[in-house]
Amino acid sequence: MAVGQRAWSALLTISFAVAVALYFGSWGLGIHSVLLNDLAKTLPLSVLTLLTWLAGGRKLPIMPAAFLFSALGDLAGEHRNFILQVGMFAVAHLLFIAHFSRRMRFDGVAYAGVAAVGVVATTLGLIILPRIALPVEQYACSLYIILIGAMAISATAQQSRYRWWYVVAALLFLFSDSCIAWNRYVERVPHAGALIMTTYFAAQYIFASTYLAEHRHRPTKS
Repeated sequence: MAVGQRAWSALLTISFAVAVALYFGSWGLGIHSVLLNDLAKTLPLSVLTLLTWLAGGRKLPIMPAAFLFSALGDLAGEHRNFILQVGMFAVAHLLFIAHFSRRMRFDGVAYAGVAAVGVVATTLGLIILPRIALPVEQYACSLYIILIGAMAISATAQQSRYRWWYVVAALLFLFSDSCIAWNRYVERVPHAGALIMTTYFAAQYIFASTYLAEHRHRPTKS
């Protein structure tokens, strides 16, 4: 591994850790400036967007674009615009799927992943969707369950040396969003905010750091 490549990985890790610390620090600071608050809340994914884009050679930035739309989803969530938040993350998942789909092959592991994700997604849908009062939110959540399930399946089916890291990240993402839905529509989850955001940030960091590692071995790919 070249020194420059190590430097990119170190820079991503340190910058993201600082950004996440500032994010959680903003919870207790009582920031009254909307701009500063928005910056703090979108900084972690903005860091991942910028660094993966720069380190990836700025070619076919599918994964950086996924992080960008995730940042926009975080911003929408901060402003309590749930439908826009779902929409931004739906686009992010479509981009993740696009990244994985170029090397998908369904083997035994992939079929097991399809079965497991199918059971989880179906169970969540049966429990959560009937509890959603607003039809627009019900439709949005139905579509989102399908998309995040497809993202997890595509991560499981893609063939690369980093397959299992992507699987771990996808499952963390699925867990985080399941907690959001459960907390919003079913019952309160203890320490929901911390649980949701720590697993979400862990998922995004694994996606980003794995993407950088993957790019080192496939420099002409996104």
